[in-house]
Amino acid sequence: LTKRRDRMDFETFQKAFAQDVEEKMNDRGYDVTATVKEAELPNGGYTALNVTEKDGLIGMNINLDERYQDFKDGVDYGIMTRIAADELEEGFNMLDRAEMASLSTDYNAVKDKLSLEVISTEKNKELLETVPHEQMEDMSVVYRVRLSEKENQLDSILVTNSMLENYGITADQLKADALENAPKVFPVEVKGMTEVLADSMGMTPEELSGGQPEIMYVASVENRVKGAGVLAYPDFLEDAAEKLGGDFYVLPSSIHEIILVKDEGQFSSKELEDMVIDVNASVVNPKDQLTDTAYHYDSKDHIFEKADRFEQRMTEKAAQKNAEKIAARKSERVSDKDSLRDSLKDKKSKVKQKEAKASDVVKKNRGGETR
Repeated sequence: LTKRRDRMDFETFQKAFAQDVEEKMNDRGYDVTATVKEAELPNGGYTALNVTEKDGLIGMNINLDERYQDFKDGVDYGIMTRIAADELEEGFNMLDRAEMASLSTDYNAVKDKLSLEVISTEKNKELLETVPHEQMEDMSVVYRVRLSEKENQLDSILVTNSMLENYGITADQLKADALENAPKVFPVEVKGMTEVLADSMGMTPEELSGGQPEIMYVASVENRVKGAGVLAYPDFLEDAAEKLGGDFYVLPSSIHEIILVKDEGQFSSKELEDMVIDVNASVVNPKDQLTDTAYHYDSKDHIFEKADRFEQRMTEKAAQKNAEKIAARKSERVSDKDSLRDSLKDKKSKVKQKEAKASDVVKKNRGGETR
């Protein structure tokens, strides 16, 4: 096996692993076919060993990129194939075949299991060509079918265009049903950052905050899995604005949660975006990253947009207001000039009238003297 490890490249490993795992599963009484394929996932896919039962309805993937790295790191090849077979057997035994069959063809079986996820549009161009989605700034809203839920883990499948075709529904109907169902299945949770940190540190929020008011909040779902999807929930932005007391910024902490920051004029869009970029680069796993963009919600105009676009819009609005004020002043000056001109004309007219009357009096007096 040492010699085999020294000379086995990834392509050779894929073929050998597929053949050996398929044989092990067949020996255990499972009629399966193992094939190598590229699995598409948000934020990048992987080379997968897809093991499918004969009827083609039930299939499971094994990440060959990870297994090959384990192999190169010295893990015994025979143990690896046996573990893979154990995992597949457990998975096949847990899956409800009737349910899996209905999930691919029966929309009524799917409708109450729909949820939302937001992902980076730029990082998932190829994936987005294969799934129904809705654009939200530089993010895309995609739809998932929940299979099972464990602690801090959610098993779900991404709704694809082919599934949509099998269901015989439109993308608009899928969107409407997902928007209605997701908040029921995965309700929104918005907690103050102090509360979240205090809980993880075994302290009370009051002890940690020292009485300082909260300006940052964490928004997600209860199990913190793909919780950034709450951004697309109906009324989420309006409800968050009410809780925070007005406008706020949205920082994409990850695909699992977002951070809301009160807009009290203390940050620029550049400062916030630099924070997001720094955290993504140093803390967040690339597979869990959302975007490097900071966003803003305008609670008065009900507009969700990139933070830099908000600043630009405010600058344009201020310039427009200034231009309107200048125009109003000009109009007032013109009006004042016209009023002054009319007033002068009126005064001149009255003077002329007085002069005319005075002239008539003089003429009358002169006439009286000659008689």
